[in-house]
Amino acid sequence: TYRQKVAHAAVIAHPGRCLDRDPCTEFCRCSSVMNIDEECQLLQKLGITSCEDVSRELSALLKSIRDIYCRTNTDENIILISDSVKQHLGYNSDELNDASLETLYSSPQDYHDFIAKLKAEGSLKQHQIKLKHKDGQNIWFSIDACFRYGGDGKKLGIETTSQNIGQQKQQQSMLDHLSRITEQTADIVVITDVHGIIEYVNPAFEKVTGYTPAEVLGKNTNLFSSDQQSEEFYAHMWSTLLAGKVYRNNLINKCKDDSFYHADITITPLIDDKAD
Repeated sequence: TYRQKVAHAAVIAHPGRCLDRDPCTEFCRCSSVMNIDEECQLLQKLGITSCEDVSRELSALLKSIRDIYCRTNTDENIILISDSVKQHLGYNSDELNDASLETLYSSPQDYHDFIAKLKAEGSLKQHQIKLKHKDGQNIWFSIDACFRYGGDGKKLGIETTSQNIGQQKQQQSMLDHLSRITEQTADIVVITDVHGIIEYVNPAFEKVTGYTPAEVLGKNTNLFSSDQQSEEFYAHMWSTLLAGKVYRNNLINKCKDDSFYHADITITPLIDDKAD
């Protein structure tokens, strides 16, 4: 029967229980803890009827995974790692066979802290930590991790899935840097939508105009316009901006106390991915 044919291959349905042992001899033990009918239906759909099929499917999965998938034994030595480790950390997967999981971490202390946290919490979700590239550089990853257990409840090792967030971290660092610049500059920075509705003002704006952010956010920039410029002045400014061009000029604006201040302005239209 088909149930007998998949005896050697059912391991793929419960890899955490069986992959550290010979799948052909472990099926009977595994079959006592899983729903045979459901597993057989799944394996039949996948065309799995032998240990060779299991090996083929596992190899295909490991080659297709974009993040780094890794398993260790009880000694925390790597027994399985996806080919994507080459793209992210520069190692061929066979280089790491039986290597300590600690090899991938930026420092022994970071690794020990990671293991301590895993033991304390039982599993980790989106745990951010630096892994070490083969060339020595450290790269930020977001890691999901848990302990693997056999059907008898014995611990088999650790399972991790690591997503490279190095580029995200770099982008966030740049955004933080730009934010500090706008917050600390002595020049006024105002961001509006295409209708001139104020979305952001920096601290220098309040110092110069006397308006707090709460008083101007959501309001039109004509709130602090003076009568010192003509309608033609503003019409030309807006036609320039709506054409996607940078506008530069000198104008006189009004403070909260109705006094005036002179400003050399540079207004730059912000273009989105759709060129709008």
